[in-house]
Amino acid sequence: MRTREAAPLKWAMTENNLGNAYTNWVDGDRAANVEAAMACYHFALEVHTREAEPERRARTSWQLLLIQEDGKRWVDALATARTLQAFGSEWSHWVERETSLVTRIAALERRVVVGE
Repeated sequence: MRTREAAPLKWAMTENNLGNAYTNWVDGDRAANVEAAMACYHFALEVHTREAEPERRARTSWQLLLIQEDGKRWVDALATARTLQAFGSEWSHWVERETSLVTRIAALERRVVVGE
């Protein structure tokens, strides 16, 4: 059994994988799956810190951003997007994600201002 205390990195990877499973789960209550996915990603991010594991943190943050948008958590998604933007070229997927991220931030800013 993977516990945070015994094997924190493996535990965080398990939480990330659970987040992915809830994100892709098509059965049941979608809102509950979205909430569960967000919780799993947040747990993973407790271990995947920028200092200890910047690449994994960036990847998990991207997944969190997508599910926050799915759950219409605009303020949270905007904060996550800005955190990712701060990674810049430190993130290996920056080149392929930068344009999408800038577009997402602009759209999220509009949603937050409008109060959707």
